[in-house]
Amino acid sequence: MDQLHETYDVERIDRLGIDPQLEQSKSEAPRPTIRLKPRNRRAATITIAFSSFPGIHARFGKWTTDTYPGCGCDACDETAETEIERLNDMIHNVTRGRFREARGEPSIPQFGKAWWAQENWAPTNLRSYKNLRSSSSYGRGASSASRVNLNGIRNRWPFRKTVQEIRWDPWPLRG
Repeated sequence: MDQLHETYDVERIDRLGIDPQLEQSKSEAPRPTIRLKPRNRRAATITIAFSSFPGIHARFGKWTTDTYPGCGCDACDETAETEIERLNDMIHNVTRGRFREARGEPSIPQFGKAWWAQENWAPTNLRSYKNLRSSSSYGRGASSASRVNLNGIRNRWPFRKTVQEIRWDPWPLRG
């Protein structure tokens, strides 16, 4: 978060109570929540809430939330390295403007009453933007617990009727 604050033209807010949804699962906050809010209002914010698990809860933009680690049980093969890489990939996509979110009626029946979605995309080879890897998530409400990840659907948006869609801009660099 320090590096992002030094690199990009963002306002940094450090305190509890910034995002009650992210903070609600924390019985005792080990550190204040951090929000980085770009000066460009069309760029997505990033909010990080620390848990006593240990781990973090993150919000990207308006509706997309995730936890790092995603599960934390001994049976899952999550490692600190893979979770850091997953978080860094998401942050990279948000800061580069390769991130969008939407709310609407789902066109994929198995999602039931799902009403939100997010999509981000990144080059599979950082030297070439010809081959893009995409990641999309869909869920009920704004809870990451009900998310289902689908890959390779960059040209298919999952809504029959979109109520609201946001295509976030890249973050502005610090002058």
